Amino acid sequence: MAQPCFTPRLAGVAHEVVKNSAIFFDRDGVLAIPTFRDGRSFSALSINEFRIYPEAEEAVLSAKTAGFLAIVITNQPDVASGKVSRETVEAMHEILQAQLALHDIEVNYEPSGSLASRRKPNPGMIFDSAEKWNLSLSTSYVVGDRASDMEAARRAGCASVFIDRGYVAEPLPRIFDYKASDVLDAVKWCIARKNGVQDAENL
Repeated sequence: MAQPCFTPRLAGVAHEVVKNSAIFFDRDGVLAIPTFRDGRSFSALSINEFRIYPEAEEAVLSAKTAGFLAIVITNQPDVASGKVSRETVEAMHEILQAQLALHDIEVNYEPSGSLASRRKPNPGMIFDSAEKWNLSLSTSYVVGDRASDMEAARRAGCASVFIDRGYVAEPLPRIFDYKASDVLDAVKWCIARKNGVQDAENL
């Protein structure tokens, strides 16, 4: 099946009639399988630890076939703390891109606790993507497994989908539009909502 064609924003264009919609995916706990311990998740620290959820490929393909851009937005503070090198993270993203054929991957390397505009829960990565890809954020979605993902969606004006991985060592989000069992369930809900299905929660 032919994939929809998307074009980034062009400098100097005075009027753009159609804006694109995106599904923004968090990386760890959504597309990539983290390490779980002590009631929370941790990012892979080596290429050998980096694994992708089996349903991720179908989820991203379904999103693109439905007309969405598929964009990853991920905080990777372990680079700043020295736990993993930036080169290793970039190599992980090459694997992610090779398997899932994403439109883009946005990364923030600021340390935990940073208030930088691009570090979730701040929406800077979403805003930068909106500028780059000519996005309508009101028709775009954020899929994540943490409260920071849901808050970034709220601040950006996107709909939010929470994948509950059962973390007990951190606060759960209070506000989101849908709770999904995994990334494929999340994408199916986004597509149903886009298509105007009235009872998308009961798919």
